[in-house]
Amino acid sequence: MIRIKHASKAFGNNIILDQADLCITSCGLYVIWGESGCGKSTLLNILAGYDRFDSGEVEIDASVMTIFQNYELIDELNVYDNIFLNRELDEKKGMELLKKLKIDDLIERYPHELSGGQKQRVGIARALLANPKIICCDEPTESLDVENKYIVMDILKEYSKDHIIIMASHQKEMVETYADQIFEFKDHKLVSKNEYQGSLNFSDEKECTLSKKKGRKLLHLIMRKKNTLFSVAVIFLLVAAQTLLVVKQKMFYIPDTEKTVNAEMLYIETENKENLYALNIIKSDKIVKFKNMVIDGVEYQVNIYPYVDHDEELTIEGDLPHDLNVILNQNALERLGIKDWQNTVLPLTYSVAPYTEEVEMGISGIVYEEDTAAMNIYYDLDDFIDYLGSIELQEGGTMKGHLEIRGTCYQGYASRSIISYAYNYAKDLSGVTISNPLYDERARRESEQKIYTYLFSGLVYIVIALLAVFVVVFTYKETKYYGKPFAVLISQQMPLAFIRTQYLLEKICLLYPLLILDFIVTSLLSPVYIDILGEESMSLLKMLPIGVFVIYTLVLVYSLRQLQRKKISKIMKEE
Repeated sequence: MIRIKHASKAFGNNIILDQADLCITSCGLYVIWGESGCGKSTLLNILAGYDRFDSGEVEIDASVMTIFQNYELIDELNVYDNIFLNRELDEKKGMELLKKLKIDDLIERYPHELSGGQKQRVGIARALLANPKIICCDEPTESLDVENKYIVMDILKEYSKDHIIIMASHQKEMVETYADQIFEFKDHKLVSKNEYQGSLNFSDEKECTLSKKKGRKLLHLIMRKKNTLFSVAVIFLLVAAQTLLVVKQKMFYIPDTEKTVNAEMLYIETENKENLYALNIIKSDKIVKFKNMVIDGVEYQVNIYPYVDHDEELTIEGDLPHDLNVILNQNALERLGIKDWQNTVLPLTYSVAPYTEEVEMGISGIVYEEDTAAMNIYYDLDDFIDYLGSIELQEGGTMKGHLEIRGTCYQGYASRSIISYAYNYAKDLSGVTISNPLYDERARRESEQKIYTYLFSGLVYIVIALLAVFVVVFTYKETKYYGKPFAVLISQQMPLAFIRTQYLLEKICLLYPLLILDFIVTSLLSPVYIDILGEESMSLLKMLPIGVFVIYTLVLVYSLRQLQRKKISKIMKEE
């Protein structure tokens, strides 16, 4: 039974119904007649529970299903699945109906392969086979040719013997032949054009509802393609962001370790030895100043300093420097193009103002320094000072004595904190030049790489932002896209709560394991990455999958809250 009393409905200033009444108490074919736009579809949506009156009373004591004007087929399902929707149906009876509607040969096709009339008949078959007590038909014959219109009307008329069929139509001549009772929109009320006295003898055949087990399969079938595409895209962007972060740190990585010979030595040039104490250098040695090497007319910028034992374990091939022999690091060996270093003699030029002298030194070994790209050569200071003692000057004395009196270059041990302090303090001292090859190299590399580091960092954060935007936009639009197929399923009596739950499970079961796996892999690789990335970047690397997890969940929950039974009519209009 359907009873509407004093019902009113308006959209803004457009009044649809005003204190209207409607009473249907018998099985039969009822037609709601009126011109397009008068409110027929709105009334059917209210009867089906997809909309509501602004005021008035509605009483419906039986199940209601709708044959929609726009077919409302689910694009991801073929004709067979669109009709049966995995219901427990008598397939033989179902196929008989499909033959009557002339769609039995279309069951393997998909909606995009059908004409408008074929889609309409698929929608009609779906509603009839569900066997609800009440069916609302919104212009069910509008897309059909004349022959099929009569076929459909004959089927609906037969069905109305033990069901209530309510049809909205503006084709007055067509429906008058079949209608048991016609209601016309007039002055925002429903006026009966004739009287009909029938009986409420509903069919004993049970309504075919969707089972939960088959409903899960149905939802999986609808969502699997977009789910897979979304998950692949998210993981791709996530891994891309993490990879770029690692590559960025690796490309512009400046080591913090000190695996070089002279890492803790500070070299100072000053004429006032008191400046050494100001720089916190307590113990120092005088050294000569070497010039850049020139080999075959090519000048090479080389650091030449005394060899000092270092706490770091460095690999040395050959012997430590002794007498007038030096050791080279691997960078100098490679760039100087030395092949047979055991039999090579290097021409080195040193100066102790005002003297500049050349000395030939052999190579006793190679030291492998990991944390520098500079060319370094090391000699034994004591042996070289003894050598200077053998160099006599024309004005008397030796080069060693001259160095002790007139030398302005010193070396002294300095911890990392003292080196940093000395560089800052030396800015305020006049006539003082200080150098630590490793410190200078890293400062130069930081300066040279700064602009590229910023650019690459920008790229990393652009990808991260793109990932976040993609997750939000795609998830929201995807959920909105599913609004239509979900609305169809709801109209076929699938519970809204079940759809929401299964949708969340489908989304969670596909993407969440991938996010968890990414987090676990990243965590396991932490010991490998930590030295390269540092604590801050490592935290960002691990937080990325967690961030995607949180954003994705929030957007999912928000989007699903927009899916409500009362909004089905609106969803159907959003084509």
